[in-house]
Amino acid sequence: MNELKTIRIGLAGCGTVGAGVCEIIANRADELAKRTGLRFEVVRVLVANPSKRRDVRLAPSVFTADADAFRGDDVDMVVEVIGGCESARDVVLAALAAGKPV
Repeated sequence: MNELKTIRIGLAGCGTVGAGVCEIIANRADELAKRTGLRFEVVRVLVANPSKRRDVRLAPSVFTADADAFRGDDVDMVVEVIGGCESARDVVLAALAAGKPV
């Protein structure tokens, strides 16, 4: 059987919408793989406070307050779900400048 390619996601924001994205990726992994031929994995989450408790099934080491964490080779795609405009704009522009699809 062929191994599915894994898309490593950098998620900007982990409030209501970001937590929902994490839940969908975790709970519907097989359905997403059937539809897309890809596996998705959240590998980095940009938040204002990395030590805050969140109701998502991710290791604490995944959370960061450093927007430059999306520039590395360990992130294939950035998903922006930050509330507001300025921070979101900065994250999106930095990700695009690093050659990441957003």
